[in-house]
Amino acid sequence: MSDATDWISAVSTALAMGFAGTAAVYAAKSWGSAKKQVQAAERQVEAAYEQVRIAEAATQRQEERAAAADERADRAENRELLQVQAAEERFIKAQLDARAPYVYLRTRDGYSGLAGITYNEEVLSPAPLIAALPKEASRLAFDPEARLHNYEPKDGTEIPSAEDFLFVVTITVDAVNVSDYPARINVIDIGEFDVLGDFRGNDIIVPQRGAKTVVLRRVISSAEIRASGTSAGIADFKGCVVYMKFWARDFSYSVRDELNLGVDLRFFAMDGQRIIVSRTPAFLINETADMGPARVYERIEAAKEQADASLANP
Repeated sequence: MSDATDWISAVSTALAMGFAGTAAVYAAKSWGSAKKQVQAAERQVEAAYEQVRIAEAATQRQEERAAAADERADRAENRELLQVQAAEERFIKAQLDARAPYVYLRTRDGYSGLAGITYNEEVLSPAPLIAALPKEASRLAFDPEARLHNYEPKDGTEIPSAEDFLFVVTITVDAVNVSDYPARINVIDIGEFDVLGDFRGNDIIVPQRGAKTVVLRRVISSAEIRASGTSAGIADFKGCVVYMKFWARDFSYSVRDELNLGVDLRFFAMDGQRIIVSRTPAFLINETADMGPARVYERIEAAKEQADASLANP
């Protein structure tokens, strides 16, 4: 009985071990299969991510190309707009030029008296380019009716160091209008000169195909001349060439031309404290004024500034 029981137990154990081995084999196969399935799933997920990245890159490239195309279109539109604006501006300037006055300034030494200029309601008397007034006649420097030709110095006239003089420099300026439109002349900068003539407000009005004459006058003291070599000196080049500025404009203030005139005041030389006077300066005074910078189209510039201000402060 015992032998039979042992045999049955042995057979049972062997069968159990067989079943267990078989189960282990199947479990191992199942694990390997599951692992492969997980790896395959991971590869599929990675492939999906790659497809997404490819799609995103393609979308970005398309967006960049679209942005570049938009930028090119904007540049082309802006370029076309600028071309249109430039053409319109050229057209407007051409119209303004066609109706703008053309004026030049012509200078002459002294004043002949023929222009009939009045100053303080008195007729301005003829005057030389330079007159030398001794102290006792100094009041005549400010008298429009004074006969300054009686005090015109000779070349090389010497003023002793102990004597005080006033020198009166007189220059005639003719504003000549060669256009069919009247002009306004604005005196912008004439240094220490006074301008005498027919003004309307602050403007010299020059009729079309006409001319208007004014006189520039400056009184210089012997003390100023003896200060030569200082900041107030007038016998040196730096302190004695006066550059004057005038504006020629139309009546609507649409255009403006700048006219520059140089006046040389070097009538004087120094010998110690003695002053030596010449009837003419070191260089002849300009016969005509030079044109300044390019013509300014005032209304166009004002419109541009207004447009810029509107863009800056919407």
